[in-house]
Amino acid sequence: VWDGEIIDDLLAEGIRYVLVDDRHFEVAGFREEDLRGYYCTESGGKALAVFPIARRLRYMIPFRPVDDLVSYLAAVHEKGGSALIYADDGEKMGGWPGTADWVYGDGYLVSLLERLVSLQDEFLDVATCSAILKEERSSGICYLPTASYVEMEGWALPAERLTRLEDLARDLGERYAVYEPFIRGGHWKHFLVKYPEANLLHKKVLRLSRLLHRRKMIPAKIYEDLYAAQCSDAYWHGVFGGIYLPHLRGEAWKRLSRVEKFLRVGEDLAFDVLDIDLDGWDEVWAHSYRFSAIVRPARGGQVAEYSYFPHDTNYGNVVSRRFEAYHGDRSESEGDTPVATSPEAGGWSARRVARRLPPEMRSELRFDRSPRALFVDRFFNPTGGVGDFQKAELCEVGDFAGGLFSWRLTDEGVVVEREESIRFGAVEGSLSLRKELRFQGDGEIRLGVTVRYADIPSEICYGLELSLSPPFVCRGYGTMKVGDRELSPGSGPGAFEDARSILFGDERTTSTFRVEWSPAARLWLYPIFTLSRSEKGFDRILQGIAILPHWPLSNGNEGTISLDLTCRCAES
Repeated sequence: VWDGEIIDDLLAEGIRYVLVDDRHFEVAGFREEDLRGYYCTESGGKALAVFPIARRLRYMIPFRPVDDLVSYLAAVHEKGGSALIYADDGEKMGGWPGTADWVYGDGYLVSLLERLVSLQDEFLDVATCSAILKEERSSGICYLPTASYVEMEGWALPAERLTRLEDLARDLGERYAVYEPFIRGGHWKHFLVKYPEANLLHKKVLRLSRLLHRRKMIPAKIYEDLYAAQCSDAYWHGVFGGIYLPHLRGEAWKRLSRVEKFLRVGEDLAFDVLDIDLDGWDEVWAHSYRFSAIVRPARGGQVAEYSYFPHDTNYGNVVSRRFEAYHGDRSESEGDTPVATSPEAGGWSARRVARRLPPEMRSELRFDRSPRALFVDRFFNPTGGVGDFQKAELCEVGDFAGGLFSWRLTDEGVVVEREESIRFGAVEGSLSLRKELRFQGDGEIRLGVTVRYADIPSEICYGLELSLSPPFVCRGYGTMKVGDRELSPGSGPGAFEDARSILFGDERTTSTFRVEWSPAARLWLYPIFTLSRSEKGFDRILQGIAILPHWPLSNGNEGTISLDLTCRCAES
């Protein structure tokens, strides 16, 4: 990606040149034949050299025979130009499915290098960018817009908008190549809009970075953890798993847990009120020497992050099940996906191929109505059973899962409240909800809930949903128990009567995460699976466990129910 805002920072660090895709130049008005060297851009009168990476080279190496590459290089030489730049992902040299056999087993890489050496006796010099800066003149000045490669600009769009962009490309057919520079997708930072989980992670990095900069004598390992948490793979999604891979998100949160644990040494329980994710709504950041939690008080006191430092784990690290463009029933191709062919057929093909969701997976598609979090309030009719819960099709009344709550800060946490009028036919009822979140210095969360209701049908229940991501459970070596009953984390949905607790345990370290409540409740739960695309096909990934203890509203006139819930972690 390219964004002109970084020029000053690059120059301040002594960086003299960068490499960007040639598309960045093309969308600024340059032609392919103009990109046979390097250009200079500037900020505040200070210059930075910019090398355009030749797309044709990226598509040819290693996917086309070496003879094709040599013919192309010779043609460019005849037309003139000082340099042609190649830079690409190393994974194409054996990491992508089937490339290892072609690149190494069939001798492509050796053949490529030998031909490049032989061409140096004819018309080709192989040189680094630094050498080109010394030996060749700039092609002139350039100003580039914020841009990325074609596919990423598409992936950054909301799924339904990406579908329309793909329709446009299909309708243009062969003319698409002519107009491609003028057809833009989204801003690469829109991934932080498309995936709020990525935005929260990103903004947490920024906050901790600022806190670190206020300190002196920071160990190098702490900065390493801060920078490791910024690895881009966990923040976006395209052909590859990206944000849908729990181990990537989990590693980023683990590194941030280590950073914050360093910052909170010796600290007692404290609360900061600030808009941490920069969406226009204040959050409450609760923290101590043992934990960190981000509460969204105006959204029902939902907890978006609950990091327990001794476990280096954010137990709220669950990504929502959302519609992606490739979930649609489309036969058109999506993305450049290499397909292995025989050497006689010309080596590798980088053509676009159809990537449709397999029918057996399509039946499992589920899309969440609201973001994942801890302590999401739901008033609903339970007649559809746990299946409706799993399919995100609960028959809910009111807007307590996404509505605006009034709130106030207390010495121990946050109190949130909301009241709604609910109409059932000719009868108008009312629901009033009060929740008090109380945090302990050791990381324990205590929740007190009071529900008052009038003229509400007796079949309506109140439920408190928690989406949890114990990494040891999601990776297959943990245990899960409802009371004394042990369950398989990846098994289908379950329903339990008179449940009082659920326990997640790590068999290797005996670390545990427990949720318990009173009075006893009917408990529904299910494993949260996403269906996402990768370079190898489609992946069914266990993201976490959704639990919904719920209680009936005992009569149809008026009444009150009160309950308590506790979340606590422990380690051996």
